[in-house]
Amino acid sequence: MSRQTGDSNRGHGLILVLVSVVLFLVTIWSFFIGRYELSVRTVMQIIMQAVGLSAETASHSIEYDVFIFIRLPRVLMVFFTGGALALAGGVYQGIFKNPLVSPDILGVTTGACFGAALGILFPFGSEITVRVLAFVFGIIAVVLAYIIARLGKTSPLLMLVLSGIIVSSFFGAGLSLMKYLADPYRELPSIVFWIMGGFHRTSWPEISWSLPMIIGGVLVMYVLRYKLNPLSLGDQEAKSLGLQVELVRLVFIIMATLVVAASVSVCGAVGWIGLVIPHLSRLLIGPHHGKMIPLSFLLGALFLLLMDNLARTITTTEIPIGILTSFIGAPLFAYFLLTARRTGWDL
Repeated sequence: MSRQTGDSNRGHGLILVLVSVVLFLVTIWSFFIGRYELSVRTVMQIIMQAVGLSAETASHSIEYDVFIFIRLPRVLMVFFTGGALALAGGVYQGIFKNPLVSPDILGVTTGACFGAALGILFPFGSEITVRVLAFVFGIIAVVLAYIIARLGKTSPLLMLVLSGIIVSSFFGAGLSLMKYLADPYRELPSIVFWIMGGFHRTSWPEISWSLPMIIGGVLVMYVLRYKLNPLSLGDQEAKSLGLQVELVRLVFIIMATLVVAASVSVCGAVGWIGLVIPHLSRLLIGPHHGKMIPLSFLLGALFLLLMDNLARTITTTEIPIGILTSFIGAPLFAYFLLTARRTGWDL
């Protein structure tokens, strides 16, 4: 048994290393993807200039501006958004003991989309207004869902799911109202394109306020990931093991909501990552959250980087990334459902 355990641990470690190497290579490759070509030599010179290792100044060159102000913040945002959404999906699936759960189960994405639409319709709104309202209403949606669940008298998990459906439906209706009231030639297209998702709006101001929240939430969930194992067994079993179920669940919900709201407020609605990637992680490395959660983050970042690279290059105009993640994610999830029995997943 110990030899099998050792072989399994080595195999899991090898998978993590291989995925990390591929992710590193794809991340580097992503800096060179786009309509404006950058050579490796040019990028190295720009990096050396940026960190002060070169006496040359190229702050006014087109290559410098493209890399520093467009490619670098975009790749960083895609990397952490993909990882955060996948990790949040794995956490929610562990909390709710249900592999069909996604990060927007409590209405955070719908609330954020409603807030963004409200910001677009705001008379004196701006990009900052849209992002702030998207983040705020994403948080409000989850708070409302949690309050409704606390008022219920049935199973806490069941009430959370039902309250999430209620809140999502409510903000979905509000979003439809925003579309109805929007100017069909100016405001409505902006709402539609924002909802479809994309990273073309990413810049350093967005990075400076959203990325610290994403990284902070990811780190907290990573540190607490081992508590998901007893939590996924059920409340009674977790309490018998000495786990403060309500407190731990609340911390996970707060952190997952924070990273999802911060991500969606910048890139719009990007679906399927938080649902599909945790399944792929379980298939590769097993259901143990201590190992599955880190792999979910790496695979989520890798998947979204690949989708963003496709979105930037597959046509002459950039495709909204939410379209690509749905086109790829839906067939993948269908495959997982059809092979659930063979892979040992209880779906």
